[in-house]
Amino acid sequence: MEDYTGSIEDCESALELDSTCLVAMVQRGKCYMELCNWDQAVRDLERVNNRDRHNQENKKKAADAAFKANNHDEAYRLYQEALAVDKHNQSYRDLLNKAKQELAKLSRKDFYGNI
Repeated sequence: MEDYTGSIEDCESALELDSTCLVAMVQRGKCYMELCNWDQAVRDLERVNNRDRHNQENKKKAADAAFKANNHDEAYRLYQEALAVDKHNQSYRDLLNKAKQELAKLSRKDFYGNI
C-alpha cells in the first residue's frame, strides 16, 4: 500500500521551495483523492486548473473530487470546462449529465422539503 500521507508531506516540502510547482500540486491532489479528502483534492486541482487552463484531465479529476464531496454545482462547472477543452469526449458528456441529474435531485428535495 502506498504512503499517501508521506507523499503529501513530500509535496508540501516541494511547494515550500516553489509554491508554483504544478507537479507537486497535482500529485498532492491525487493523494488527497486516494485518502477521500475530497475538499482538499478539489482545492489543489483547482489551483492547477487556474494556471493550466487547457489540461482537461486535471479538470476532470477536480470535478470527480467535487462530485464525491457532494459539491455537484462545482462538479458540473468543472465537467463543463473539461468538455469545452475536449468537445467530443463522450465520457465527459456522461459525467456532466450525471452531475446535472444530481443537481435536479437536490432541487426536488429542496422543493418538496419546504412543503
